[in-house]
Amino acid sequence: MAASTPRPNVLLITADQHRGDCVGVNTPAHRPGPLCTPYLDRLAVEGCSFANAYSSMPVCVPARTAILTGRTPAAWGVRGNGGAVPIECPTLPAILGGAGYRSAGIGKMHFTPDFRALNGFDETVVSEEGRQWRSGGDDYQAYLESVGWEGLERGHGIGNNDARTSASPLPLEHYHTTWCTDRSVDWLRRHRQDHGNRPFFLWTSYTKPHAPYDPPEPYDRLYSPFVVPGPRGGPSDLADRSPWYEHKRRRYGWDTLSDLAVRRAIAFYYGNVTLIDRSVGRLLDALREMDAERDTVVIYTADHGDLLGDHGYFFKGVFWQASWHIPFLVCGRGRVAPTGVTQQYAGLEDVLPTVLTLCGLPTPGGVHGRDLFGSRERDAAFGTYDVAPRQLHAIRTDQWTYVAHQNGGLEELYDLRTDPDECRNLGMDPATADVRAQLRRRLESWLTEIGAVGTLDGDGRIAVVPYHDPPEDAEPLSRTPLGLRPF
Repeated sequence: MAASTPRPNVLLITADQHRGDCVGVNTPAHRPGPLCTPYLDRLAVEGCSFANAYSSMPVCVPARTAILTGRTPAAWGVRGNGGAVPIECPTLPAILGGAGYRSAGIGKMHFTPDFRALNGFDETVVSEEGRQWRSGGDDYQAYLESVGWEGLERGHGIGNNDARTSASPLPLEHYHTTWCTDRSVDWLRRHRQDHGNRPFFLWTSYTKPHAPYDPPEPYDRLYSPFVVPGPRGGPSDLADRSPWYEHKRRRYGWDTLSDLAVRRAIAFYYGNVTLIDRSVGRLLDALREMDAERDTVVIYTADHGDLLGDHGYFFKGVFWQASWHIPFLVCGRGRVAPTGVTQQYAGLEDVLPTVLTLCGLPTPGGVHGRDLFGSRERDAAFGTYDVAPRQLHAIRTDQWTYVAHQNGGLEELYDLRTDPDECRNLGMDPATADVRAQLRRRLESWLTEIGAVGTLDGDGRIAVVPYHDPPEDAEPLSRTPLGLRPF
C-alpha cells in the first residue's frame, strides 16, 4: 500500500458552461427533473456542495483566470474573452510547483493570447473546440487525425455558440469528453509510475456541456425533450428590460427556435452532463486504483452556467441565475468534513486560497478569494461583465438579485422569496427604491475593494452613460454562416 503523501494531491475538474442546478444534489425543489449525476452527487455526500456558488464574470476566459489567480479579472481591466494573466499574479500551478508539486492542465485551458501558454503548469494537453484549426490545430485535433476521424469534431456544421442541436458524428470513444478523461487517467498513471508519491495538481477541463449541444450516441437518447423541465419564464420577461436583451436574442436567432427545439437543446445538454458525470466516475476509479483516493482533494466546478432558454435566452454573460450559478463540489477525505449541501456563498476566486490552505500553504497577497473552510463567510455573490458602455454589475443575496446597467443606468431587481425564477422585474417600482439603493452601495463597495478598472465615476458611484439603443442590423442566425459565431 502506498504511503500517504506529505501534502494532498489536487484534482481540479471543470466543465464549460455547466449550470449550477444541473447537479442532482442542487436540483431546486420547485423544478424537479430526470437528470442523473451519481458521481457528482457522491462528491457532495462525501464532501460538500456549495449551493450558492457564482462566477463573478460569467464568460470563459476571465472565469478561468479567476481560478488560476484567485483574483477577479476586472481588477486589471479584463471584461470579456481576452487578456493574458498579468505576470505579477502568481498562478495556482506555479505556487504548487514551488512547493514540490508536479502539474498538468488537460483539456480546454482557453488561455489567451497564446492557447499553449503554460501559466505555471509543467505541461498542458489542450483542446480548443475546433478554434485552432487555422493555426495548425490542437492536441485533440491531432488525436482525431491519428485515429482517422479528422475534420469531424464539428462535422455537423453547428457553431460553438449556436443553440441548434445534433448528435455528434464522432463515436463515444473518440468524443472530446472521453479523450479528455483518457488523457487524464493516462497522466495520473504515468505520474505514479515515474514520480511515485510526489504530490500532483491535475486540472481536467472538459469543453462540454457548452454548445453545440451534440452528445454522442447513446447520450443523445438518454433524455426525452418531452420529459425534461422547460425553461424558466420566457421571452415575454424581456418586455420591461433593456432592449439590448432582445437585440442579442435576435442576433443569435433564439427567436426562431420552437418550444420543442428548446427542449431538445435541454435534453442534449443533460446528455452531455451525464457523460461528464460518468467520466468523473472514471477519474475517481483511477485514484482508487492508484491508492491515491484518500490523499487527493477533488474539486468540481465550472466557469459559468447556461440559460438553456430561460427568459428566451441561452448561454451566459448576463446575471439571471442560470448564467452565473455554477456547481462547486469539494471532497477530500480527512481534510474536508462530509457536510453535504451548504448554503455558503462561493466563487471561482475561492479555488486558489481554498486549495492552498488544504495543502498547508500560505495564500499570496492581493487575492480576492478566501478559504471556503475558514471562519469568514460571505452573505452575497457579486459579479461584473462586459465592456463600456454596456457594463453590467450584479449582487445576489438570499432575498434579492440586483443588476445595474451602465447603459442608461437601468436597473433590475428580483425578489427571490416570491419570484425564485426571476421573471418579474421590480427595478422600476418606486416601492423598491430603498432596496435598490442599498444593494447598489454594496456593489460599489465591492467594485472599489477589488479595484475594478473603469467601473466607477469620480465619486465612487457606478459609472453611467446616456442610454443608447442597439443597432438595427441584427440578422437571424440562419442568414449568417454557421461556425463563425464569436466566442
